[in-house]
Amino acid sequence: MKVALTIFIGWLLALHLFEIIVFPSMLYPNQVLSNVKLTDRFTLIWTTNADTGHYMAIAKNGYVGESAAFFPLWPLIIRILGSTPIMAKVLACFFSFLFIVFFVRLISLLGYSKIKEEIVLLFLAFPSSFLLTAPFSEPLFLSLSALTFVLVEQKRYAAAALIAALASAARPVGIVLTLYLALRLYGDGVKTLKKYWWTLLISPAGLLLYSAYLFITFGKFTLFWSAQTSGWGRQLGVASFIKLFRESMEVIGQVFGSYKPVPINLLQVAVIPFSIFLSIIAFKKINKALWFFSMLMIIIPLSSGTYVASLREILAAFPLFIPFGVFLTRRKTLFYLYLFSAILFQSLFLIRFLNYEWVF
Repeated sequence: MKVALTIFIGWLLALHLFEIIVFPSMLYPNQVLSNVKLTDRFTLIWTTNADTGHYMAIAKNGYVGESAAFFPLWPLIIRILGSTPIMAKVLACFFSFLFIVFFVRLISLLGYSKIKEEIVLLFLAFPSSFLLTAPFSEPLFLSLSALTFVLVEQKRYAAAALIAALASAARPVGIVLTLYLALRLYGDGVKTLKKYWWTLLISPAGLLLYSAYLFITFGKFTLFWSAQTSGWGRQLGVASFIKLFRESMEVIGQVFGSYKPVPINLLQVAVIPFSIFLSIIAFKKINKALWFFSMLMIIIPLSSGTYVASLREILAAFPLFIPFGVFLTRRKTLFYLYLFSAILFQSLFLIRFLNYEWVF
């Protein structure tokens, strides 16, 4: 555990040292934040960027318009503790720390304690992992998901259901934890399912309560999804998969044509074969409930018809990094090739993020 936490702290310090070095020389973000001191800009760049701006606005002003797409638990925690940029940043790092603690515990419970440090290193090196230090909902959701898995592995189903309920109030895909819990209860036998079936009524409570709030306040239970559709053009269905396939083929075709694809688009598309690879090597290495959960964490966002944010969404499929660690630790050349390549891309993505460019 100590080594894994040392890796996390080293990664955290390295990210912010990198920010301190490159950010002052970046023209555009310093123009955007020109009305505040440089020392304040180092924090504001994390809380005014992409979805973080929405969460901060909800924490300060409540829900209006399309903001219903963002689930309430994360902005509520920020609001309770002051709604300041520095507090939001500290909270993100704190929940990321908790996630690593729970993730390491899960790795040990699944029987891979000998390589837990390598697995943590591979996960933190993944190009989009720096988002865990920003006030997105990911740090909270990942920590709650990992804790749910740990509690289930310890047969503490009631406690797991309560944590899963919180996760379903943090992100809409938190509802998948109910399916995970159902599969584990069924897998542990009919007696266990009969004894703890009621936990399946508790685990989606966060989503249900948020839907009730939206109905009472705005008159629509599913406003969180309507806001996604109207604000970001995301829809579920066969047509969405066809759209995704066409966009992917277009990007791949550009590789061999005269008009080359935007590198970030190519990397987003590359997540699809990478995810397929992870799913194959993980199928027999982790229990089926964890495998199905991880698959849905990837498939559900892709089923909206776009691979935008796919590099970000794969973080929620973190159990797949356990068998990935097993695979790479047996192949040292590939281990170091992945590590250096991932860190390089993470640096590039971080620069884009700090420059207010589209990343995820």
